[in-house]
Amino acid sequence: MTCLPILAAVALAAGPVSLQYEGPLKDALKEIAQKGGINVVVAAPLNEQVQVSLTGVSAEEALETVAKVYGLEVTKQGKLWVIRSAAPAPKAESSAPKAGTPALAVPPEPPSAPPAAAPPVDPEVAMDPDAVREHADQMREEADRVREEAEAMREVMRVQAEEARERARELAEAQRDEAQALREHAQAQADVARAQAEVARQRVGTGGPVRIEAGTQVDSAVAYGGPVIVEAGAVVDGDAVAFGGDVVLEAGAVVRGDAVSFGGSVVKNEGAVVEGDSVNFGGTGFGSAMARGMVKTKKATEAAEQSSGGGPSFGTRFATFLLEFAVLFGLGFLMMMFAPQRMKAIEENVRREPVKNGLAGLLGLVAAVPSTVLLIVTIVGAPLVLVLWPALAFFVAVGLVAVANRLGTALPTGKLRKTQALVLALGTVALMLVSLVPVAGKIAVGLAALIGLGAILRTRFGQPPRGTPIFDSAPSSPIAT
Repeated sequence: MTCLPILAAVALAAGPVSLQYEGPLKDALKEIAQKGGINVVVAAPLNEQVQVSLTGVSAEEALETVAKVYGLEVTKQGKLWVIRSAAPAPKAESSAPKAGTPALAVPPEPPSAPPAAAPPVDPEVAMDPDAVREHADQMREEADRVREEAEAMREVMRVQAEEARERARELAEAQRDEAQALREHAQAQADVARAQAEVARQRVGTGGPVRIEAGTQVDSAVAYGGPVIVEAGAVVDGDAVAFGGDVVLEAGAVVRGDAVSFGGSVVKNEGAVVEGDSVNFGGTGFGSAMARGMVKTKKATEAAEQSSGGGPSFGTRFATFLLEFAVLFGLGFLMMMFAPQRMKAIEENVRREPVKNGLAGLLGLVAAVPSTVLLIVTIVGAPLVLVLWPALAFFVAVGLVAVANRLGTALPTGKLRKTQALVLALGTVALMLVSLVPVAGKIAVGLAALIGLGAILRTRFGQPPRGTPIFDSAPSSPIAT
């Protein structure tokens, strides 16, 4: 194995050399040449491990000393130092013939001309061919190593670029999701603001007066269990309706719809304007008075029929019809007055899932029988039977009222405004008229009762889910179809 020739660069000026080195001899010579600023060509395999410690000596002295120590041949040609291994001394060959070999007469050679001066040695020509080949091999190995490093670097850069693109995509998607969330949040806030604005323009009260202050303009005013008071200068664009109270219109008040009072009266001061109708259904105790009158009429009619010995007459049937209508309408009126939110939830459930509600009502009615037996057997629960069946009858009646109210909402009213009272009255009358049809009418009313009972059971008597926002306590008047 031959050594790679090393050519040190030419320094600007030679100077003292200080060196601490441990390694191959050829690298030590290279360090001396570089630090001393001289040109050196090494044409020998100098791989011995050496330790060199120099301080403040010239490069020539250091080079000659190292060469002498390791038996190297140093020649200087101009500014060029050539270092090679010292050639071994040639062995002297005996001119005497060997024994048994005949001597040959050799004519003397003619005198030759004196040898010409040897041309200067070219450093590259002085290189060993084996060293050149080794240098080429090392260069190829270095090139392969560089190519491998470049390939590894390209792979690393490709992976980093892919990761950067993936992070950019994720960041873009996150920004899009954030923008979408912000838009949805803004839309929700806008919806809430609109709902609050609508609520602010719909005055609804339960169990107390609803007062429309002077200079205020609202869409509608509805009071359940109290009066509606419209002060001077206030404007109601829709209806002013009071269930169980008066509608009081001060001078200068304006109602562009109807002024309606159930169980009270419409009090309109001078200067008040009602563009629609002013309607009142009796004063205090109107419902009970009407019911008492119907009961007395029914009893008188039944007594007259019994005395005559005939069956129920048209008058008896009509009085019964009116009494049943009054009971259902009165129950619906009270539920709308004192539990408007629950009734609204029950009606909505009746509309959305009638089949499920019918099955739930049937199961509840069937389950009431074994529950009654179980309560009676346990003795302790026997008093609950006295509560179970009345409560079940009450739930069935309330369910019929909810179905009737839903039915009334779907019925056309022509030019009449769909107020809450009109819707309830229409639905109740329609349901009772259906019940007059033989067989089919009874089945239809029974199904309606099961649907209403199932809606009550499934909504826990109209209990809204937790967290459900409720902006108004009852539907305003008029009711949109």
